[in-house]
Amino acid sequence: MLDIHGNYISNNFIGTLGGQMMQINYVIEEIANRYPAGLKDYMQKKIEGTDEEYFSRPNNLRELTVQEHLTVFIMKYIKDMKNECIEILLHPLVFNYLESCNVNEEDLSRLDDEQVLRFKELFMANKVKGFKNCGKTMESILDIMIDIASKRVPSDNT
Repeated sequence: MLDIHGNYISNNFIGTLGGQMMQINYVIEEIANRYPAGLKDYMQKKIEGTDEEYFSRPNNLRELTVQEHLTVFIMKYIKDMKNECIEILLHPLVFNYLESCNVNEEDLSRLDDEQVLRFKELFMANKVKGFKNCGKTMESILDIMIDIASKRVPSDNT
């Protein structure tokens, strides 16, 4: 479960909000760095378009970094995690946008597709300090988290 807050924390806090996402980010980036040629077979089969079974799951660690496989991985991670939630903070501008849409931050599924795109734009432009310079992998993870929170992912993959 994602726990989305509409304000920045103003009192003392021990820990890292979004720390689990940072750990996933480090692992995915390390996989990409250690196996730079790991997508060779994937890309070749994509070009050929002949082996649909091949794309049903990652066939090596590097293929886990592909968006559709990463989405399934994160969904399973959230489903199986032992803690209560992953906390994501929303900048006041993002929180105000949700209020203007009459949507509570606890139920992003009430946003229509256009509103989700706008929410993502605002969220990415106003990320908390810890996520600002984390690169493309973190942006993909955050994008997936928003898709999950807004119920824009297939539910039969979990």
